[in-house]
Amino acid sequence: MTERAVEPYDTVVCLYDRYGPSLYRYALMLLTDQAAAEDAVHEVFTAMLRSGASARLAFDERYLRRAIRNECFSMLRQRAKRRQIQAEPDCCGGTGLWHHGLRCAPGSRQRQKTGLSRGSHIRRSS
Repeated sequence: MTERAVEPYDTVVCLYDRYGPSLYRYALMLLTDQAAAEDAVHEVFTAMLRSGASARLAFDERYLRRAIRNECFSMLRQRAKRRQIQAEPDCCGGTGLWHHGLRCAPGSRQRQKTGLSRGSHIRRSS
């Protein structure tokens, strides 16, 4: 029973020893960041251990390169999304996602500049 539990781990270690350095270089080429490249390789091999896929599938370098590529692209998308959110002006004219714990409403910056609120431009008869 212990042999069966150790087998996926041994398989992943063997794959890491064999392909890890070239996969790291590939991730580094895509991400241009050493720490992010290490994280991408770590995530792929950890996911293999978690899913137990190493025992079911015969991995080769092409499969692992594709997994690294997909992980790198996911990381790049997340990085771009964070940059976009951080560059987005909030209702006070600064940059950031949150203002007093609440997301700023679209157009609130313009209303703040003009002093108008919804419906304030409508004259009310007395």
